[in-house]
Amino acid sequence: MGDPETLQLLADIGHPAGADRLLAEVIASFETLKSRLDEADALYQRGRLRQRAGDLPGALPHLERAAEIARACEAKTLLGRIEVALRELAPR
Repeated sequence: MGDPETLQLLADIGHPAGADRLLAEVIASFETLKSRLDEADALYQRGRLRQRAGDLPGALPHLERAAEIARACEAKTLLGRIEVALRELAPR
């Protein structure tokens, strides 16, 4: 996947759209390669990026899809991180 530090750097220096585009490309590649766990992680990263940018409605579908794939892959650690992010989106 795209280097998480590079993606965070893009977001931090005011280029979250660039980081989002890069993640979209990474997700499409993993879908094509049938690399489901990597796809779930990239979806999680994209959801978190949008969440940090304040785009909560935009974050939700990526996090939900990531959770679905992580659950199917029995990736408990990744699923735990995704569930935390989803709880942060829940209205209080």
